[in-house]
Amino acid sequence: MKFILDPSPLATTRVMIVVATPELLIVRYSTVGANEPKTYGNFVQTWQDTTVGWSNPSGGWKSAIASDRIQGDVPLALPLQAKDYVCGYSVGGSVNNICATAVIHGGDPAKQEQFATRISVQPAADTVLVQYTTPEGCQPSAFGHWVALFDDGGDPYTAPPLTLSPVTGNARVGSVPLFYSMLAGRSYLVAYFAGGAGADQSGVACTFRFAVAP
Repeated sequence: MKFILDPSPLATTRVMIVVATPELLIVRYSTVGANEPKTYGNFVQTWQDTTVGWSNPSGGWKSAIASDRIQGDVPLALPLQAKDYVCGYSVGGSVNNICATAVIHGGDPAKQEQFATRISVQPAADTVLVQYTTPEGCQPSAFGHWVALFDDGGDPYTAPPLTLSPVTGNARVGSVPLFYSMLAGRSYLVAYFAGGAGADQSGVACTFRFAVAP
């Protein structure tokens, strides 16, 4: 059985800080496919730190995404100093749904590091090994992360998965097997969900496509 990976297979959530003034940050985001950021409670949150305030969910500065556009800019009013700040993008209603981050050093967007949750796949006749990387400090199992396989063309926000599995480890990097008998000539999509524990499909962090040769 031969497998064909999409030439640009990974679609993922991204965030970056594009403007920083003494009173304001402007954060630019882009999300996956059929996401509806306002409907699904997406938000950005910033802490004066270099890692997300996973244990301080009410700290920092937070702004809800005000539209269902999959990309846009969000202003955050805050008293910016010449210190380090991290901004996280959440694909749900909790900091545990944060799947992309941007860190600026010394309050300067030119000194910026960006991170997006990523997956890659190793398909076989009856399984797909999904390898994932999440933000620093993320605990995928504790935060209810999971992965699922769909027919390509199905919407991962609404279509029933062909198969799914929870992420069982709390290391930010790891792998999860998905068991399914692949069919020749079919295309598939793997989605990584940052939260929802296998029940809520609104928290798509990233997707990866592949096909089985006829």
